[in-house]
Amino acid sequence: GGSIVPGGGAVNPLLARLLVNPGPIGGGVGPFSVGTTATNAAGGGTVVILSNGSITINGGASIHADGATGTPIVAGSSNGGGGGGGGIIVLAAKAGITNSGTLSAIGGPGANSLAGASGGGASGGGGGGIINLFGASITAGTTTVAGGAAGTGTNANGFAGGGGGSGGKGGSSGTGTAATAGSAGLSFSKITTDPSTLFVSPVHLQ
Repeated sequence: GGSIVPGGGAVNPLLARLLVNPGPIGGGVGPFSVGTTATNAAGGGTVVILSNGSITINGGASIHADGATGTPIVAGSSNGGGGGGGGIIVLAAKAGITNSGTLSAIGGPGANSLAGASGGGASGGGGGGIINLFGASITAGTTTVAGGAAGTGTNANGFAGGGGGSGGKGGSSGTGTAATAGSAGLSFSKITTDPSTLFVSPVHLQ
């Protein structure tokens, strides 16, 4: 039989709010392996756009940092299948941000269960990501940091995986019980007349 695997943990909300230079990695992976070969579902990564003027996302346009879909189970030989955690989007504009489109940092869905004695349970969805907006004026528009859906079905045989964590925690896998979805992530807007000060390292006295 299999066992329930918890998803990755959520980022501390205070840390998430201050996360303006996240680097290239955003969102935890949804683990998956066949033997010694890992094919993890990737986190959503990061998108950082800085402007001394304004940032405008037109209607119908979108920026995505979405977690990947969990890798499907391979009968009798795989472990895992959780969805990747949502990534991180940071927009900072001195003259303001107008979003008429969509900003998306959602968690990836977990892999579905596979029926049969050599199959496996369903995997958890990835946690929703983080969106941070900074500017003199902000029209946030449509922003989504939803958690990834749980994989469907149940099967007490074999193993499944938890979802990757991010702004929200990853969902747990299921065996004879249902897997769970990832939790929603975090979205922040901060009005500031000069967001560039947030990206300057403090002076260190010797």
